[in-house]
Amino acid sequence: MPRFVPVYQVEPKSEAKEYQCVSCGAVFSTDSVATLCPYCETALIGEFINALQPYTLIPFTMCKKEAKKRIKKHIRSLWFAPDDFIKDYRKHKEIRPYYYPLWLFNMDVSVEYEGRRGKYYYITKTRYINGKPAQVQERRTRWYPASGVVNLQFYNISVGGYKFASSMLRELRFELTSCSGVDKKCLSGIETKEFDIGSKEATILAHTSLHSAIRRAIRQDIGGDTQQIISYTPYFYNEEMSYILVPIYHFSVKFKGKEYNYFVNGQSGDVVGERPYSWIKIFFFVLFVLSLMGGILYILERLGCLS
Repeated sequence: MPRFVPVYQVEPKSEAKEYQCVSCGAVFSTDSVATLCPYCETALIGEFINALQPYTLIPFTMCKKEAKKRIKKHIRSLWFAPDDFIKDYRKHKEIRPYYYPLWLFNMDVSVEYEGRRGKYYYITKTRYINGKPAQVQERRTRWYPASGVVNLQFYNISVGGYKFASSMLRELRFELTSCSGVDKKCLSGIETKEFDIGSKEATILAHTSLHSAIRRAIRQDIGGDTQQIISYTPYFYNEEMSYILVPIYHFSVKFKGKEYNYFVNGQSGDVVGERPYSWIKIFFFVLFVLSLMGGILYILERLGCLS
């Protein structure tokens, strides 16, 4: 399991690392701790430069061949993707393993709120349907003031630590029980990034990600048939953080001047990524649905079901 410590502020260093390849002698710079020589692909390992080094890493359990299969299946399943995009992705065969930085947080939250609890009731009204009077039930809501305090606990809130992949990392889930210590030998041949999102920014992002869960808890506490939240104030405390490396296969497709990135969880095989849309496919699909609905309405009218 990851090791957690009380939250404290640590910021990334922006300086790049300079490498000299031991095989071909080429000199180049990158922000990676472990990388491949861009000229001869020799595996090189440098030093961590940030003040905080990762506590643990999650090792790869999926091979590159299987990751390619997952991407192929994912792209072929995309609805309304342009045909040329589905064809072109086969030209981009390079898929690379990465270790990306991930922040994890545990925290308690105390939330003071004010709102309203709604209770449904029904009234009977007379409506004329096809010229004939009919009794119908209409729903109304009685509102009552509500306020209180909700106490919550959250564990393993994940925040991507590398800006390029942050939004994608947020969508992937990892089995944390398989964490192991960071041995640099394990990084050989795998592009490894340090965090460029500091702990302060990551903590704010973690707080922001909890607001949906907080609002759900408030609604549950208010009770009734429906709820309105007027205001709430969360207080975060007992905050702990952990900094780990997670296994990702990265694959990109260039299509019509734009790059679409795909990330495969190197542990579970889950795929997330960007995608283009074919507006022509969407147009004809909408046209088909409207035609189908029109045909159904015509048949129902002919059968007298709408009279």
